[in-house]
Amino acid sequence: MDATVFASPSPTPTLTVMLMLFSASEHSAEVLWTFEESDLKVEIIKSYCPEKCLGVPHALHAEVGQRAAPGKSVPGCKTRLLTHQLQAMEFILKLESPESTTLSTFWRSSTCQWLRQAFHHTATTGRTTKQINHNSQGSILADDMGLGKTLTSLALILTLKNAAESFATTKERNTRATLVICPLSTLPNWDAEIRKHLDLSFTKYAVYHGEERKKWTAPNLWANNIVLVTYDTVANLYDSRCEALFEVTWFRTILDEAHLIRDAATKRSRAIIALEAQRTLCLTGTPLQNHLSDLYTLLKFIRVDPWSREEVWQTFIEPNIQRKSAKAIELLQQLLATV
Repeated sequence: MDATVFASPSPTPTLTVMLMLFSASEHSAEVLWTFEESDLKVEIIKSYCPEKCLGVPHALHAEVGQRAAPGKSVPGCKTRLLTHQLQAMEFILKLESPESTTLSTFWRSSTCQWLRQAFHHTATTGRTTKQINHNSQGSILADDMGLGKTLTSLALILTLKNAAESFATTKERNTRATLVICPLSTLPNWDAEIRKHLDLSFTKYAVYHGEERKKWTAPNLWANNIVLVTYDTVANLYDSRCEALFEVTWFRTILDEAHLIRDAATKRSRAIIALEAQRTLCLTGTPLQNHLSDLYTLLKFIRVDPWSREEVWQTFIEPNIQRKSAKAIELLQQLLATV
């Protein structure tokens, strides 16, 4: 008679699992205590480098540790920028320049040849306006979280402070202020970052939210260099076309967590796009979340003509990408690299 005998191994086998946990340094003590309470051993890696710890090449790790040269400091900014932040700011400055030829050069490139032909045919039939405005003065900063997009944006504001002052003098309803629109959850962070990094004797800012709104008349609000406001506040004041927000042309509008306007049909998105500004900037680590249309609203906000036209996007770009057209995919990739 056959029989199977099971015996307990000796010693009892153990399973070792190695995980890597990321935590903000100010929370490290709390994290360590939590693991120790569960009899889990945690080893602190004080100098994290993806290449050394995981064997994964990381394009930015070498630059992130490099400080900007002394001559690269921004007047009014107490914090010296890192190399990658300076590079990001220079990229934005190039696109914001009224003399920028970046978009017109891209439109004339071989990558856009098929779209140019389709566009001109559509314009000839009267289904769209033939004239194109390539000077959008808008851009998308899609750096990963933790690379300092907030500080880069604040340094950008300071760098063009004189240009903002000049802009405010050209028309009665132009303001030198940059309007920063953010979720309520990040509003305290923007407030704290401004206080931490900027010389407040050099820069004026306002928080236009809640009870704080009542102390600001429209002209007094516009006299600031930076105005912080939440998405919900802009949406709630859209129907009444609040003078302080909608009866003025801002020098620049910045969207923090810009993917929050991905649905162009929502009141929030319509309110944001209705704001007048000479320059626009989207900050998001995830410009494309669930659908290709998520990206369209961002392009519409930064006004990259003609790619941001609804008829161009819905007739030529989106359908071709859904059909996995190589030329359409290449165009979108190059466009995102351009803006």
